[in-house]
Amino acid sequence: MMEQIAPSAEARQVYNEMVMRADDEDGQLHLTLANSIALSCTLHRRGVDSQAMTAVAELREADWIAPLEGGGWRVG
Repeated sequence: MMEQIAPSAEARQVYNEMVMRADDEDGQLHLTLANSIALSCTLHRRGVDSQAMTAVAELREADWIAPLEGGGWRVG
């Protein structure tokens, strides 16, 4: 039986897109709220917005992202 890789390929793709849009603040990657909204709009236009919600949950569970107090995400 094949072991499932987590996070899923879809979640890793969303993560890569988050990294590309993130700003480096003191050695930490932060995806601002504005960039989070822009990414959400991009994913919605591609028709993968429902998959993105699952991807975000997977990434949070794997501790690849964490919410920031003022909105947006800590990435990595």
